[in-house]
Amino acid sequence: MGLIHGNHYQEGVETYLLEKLRANQASEVLQHGACLGLGLSSVGTHSRKVSEEMKQALYTDSAVVGESAAYGMGLVMCGSASEREIKELLQYAHDTQHEKIIRGCSVALALIMFQQEEKADGLIEQLLLDQDPILRYGGALTIAMAYCGTSSSVAIKKLLHISVSDVSNDVRRAAVTSLGFVMCNVPATVPKMVKLLAESYNPHVRAAAALALGISGAGMALPESDDILRPLLTDSTDFVRQSAYLGMSLIYMQSVTEKATKFRSDISTCIGNKHEDVITRFGALLGQGIIDAGGRNMCASFFSKSGAVRQGAACGFLLFTQMWYWFPLIHTLSLAFTSTAIIGLNKDLKMPKGFSFTSDVSGVKGVKNATFQYPAPEETKKKEEVVKTTAILSTASKAARRAASKKSVNSTNKSEDEKTAQKMDVENDDDDDSNKKDGTTKTEADTAKQADEKELPAVLTLKNPSRVIPIQEKYIKFDLTQQSDSTRYVPLTGNDRQSGFLLLTDRNPDEPEEFVEAVKAISDEDKEPSAPEPFEWRIETDE
Repeated sequence: MGLIHGNHYQEGVETYLLEKLRANQASEVLQHGACLGLGLSSVGTHSRKVSEEMKQALYTDSAVVGESAAYGMGLVMCGSASEREIKELLQYAHDTQHEKIIRGCSVALALIMFQQEEKADGLIEQLLLDQDPILRYGGALTIAMAYCGTSSSVAIKKLLHISVSDVSNDVRRAAVTSLGFVMCNVPATVPKMVKLLAESYNPHVRAAAALALGISGAGMALPESDDILRPLLTDSTDFVRQSAYLGMSLIYMQSVTEKATKFRSDISTCIGNKHEDVITRFGALLGQGIIDAGGRNMCASFFSKSGAVRQGAACGFLLFTQMWYWFPLIHTLSLAFTSTAIIGLNKDLKMPKGFSFTSDVSGVKGVKNATFQYPAPEETKKKEEVVKTTAILSTASKAARRAASKKSVNSTNKSEDEKTAQKMDVENDDDDDSNKKDGTTKTEADTAKQADEKELPAVLTLKNPSRVIPIQEKYIKFDLTQQSDSTRYVPLTGNDRQSGFLLLTDRNPDEPEEFVEAVKAISDEDKEPSAPEPFEWRIETDE
């Protein structure tokens, strides 16, 4: 429920989850879920009421409940820089003996300092100087959130220093991963920054470098990132290979390049390889889900359509990196997904049919509109038939040799006739080969002609709504000329924005409008089965 309502606050959902949190004091599992759900559904609301409820759950000193309660406090107070919450989380992190709770408090402190930059420096220094490696781990993540999308040279220097000097592998891994957060606004420079780190002797550093590349360059398909990540797919350490699959799946989201196609093949090979380590296959399975997220209509991104860092996306990426300790946090990556489409709306927020635009790649070398289409569906290869061989006994082979020798004597008498027939066959074969050659040439020409006919034009007209992936946005153009039949609707933002929801100006408001009709996701024939009638579940015992 928290994921469904993530970034879409509703008071009714908050009230419902608060009731469940209070009513399930005896169940740690339900409290754990209620805390995470509250945090996700109320992210960034700075609600004192919800924060106090989380605090009471935190003080129960239960490892299961306390960890999620700390995460929930951080999500609710995200970006608030509240001194009260910071002081209480720090104090409790030093008092408790549960590593899960300490780690939850550390991540919560990072969330609270989201985009605070210099205001977070005091807390960062305090955490980095702590003797507890888990709190130093939180210090590195606090740098990531406080300087997210700023490319601050001070933050980058700190993270690089931590990544090569700290004695804890967890802290070093967090520092390298944090580089992806700080430099997400300049993804093209990240490969140069982490190139040497990806070749480190420490597997934790190599794994973090792979994640940093994926997080910062999601959907960019940078060839420099591929050059670094591809060798890591065959790394000697299983969790490094896992991170490489996750990183490459992020950078190749909505990409149909040759390298992306090859990577899809690598994923299928890894998943089907029963001799591969479980942790690596797990990463490949996740990678397959990420690369095709949202039916290949979504892409992970830190930024909104206006270019601002999205709070929900940063929280989603940060919690996703905590999958190292708690696998269910993988699902929070969905908070970072954003739809890749252009949807034109009129004043009544309806989609008119008359709105269209072009994807113009004319004059651009090496770029075709076919590059932006959906990847071809994967084909399941048929299993090759196994030819059974029969063992031949030695007595049978001797009899066959005797029969062959008799046959050779008889065939000697017919040698002249065979030579004549052979000459005739050779002449006929030459004629067949020439005809076959001509036929093959014609077939290849026909195939090439058909391919040319299917090739999309350099200036492709798209209708409302249409899928537009990030690398395609710079080629999208709107016709802003004088009034005509094809330019009835014009975006209010002109050519300044090429994706997302666009409000349209109707140049012919007096004429009737035609709208895009809604299509049912499930037809009447494919209705889902109805829920079963209420029933009671009883467990019979011997007594």
